[in-house]
Amino acid sequence: MEEFIEDAKDASRDEDMLCAYDKEWETRLWGKEEGLDEGYDKARHEIVENMLKKNMDISLISEITKLSKEEILEIKNS
Repeated sequence: MEEFIEDAKDASRDEDMLCAYDKEWETRLWGKEEGLDEGYDKARHEIVENMLKKNMDISLISEITKLSKEEILEIKNS
């Protein structure tokens, strides 16, 4: 255990190691954000599809979802 602690202390003093750790952390955060954005877009797409199936007016869908009419028509035609 003491050896592990010493290794951790050494790594925390190593600039290259710290830079690598920071890059890894940034990459993970970026990936998480990207995944959340994709999930949000997919959910919004599904909601628009359901609204269109209910024959809701495109203007109302646009108002509710904050998507442009063009974006809604693109979803409709896909």
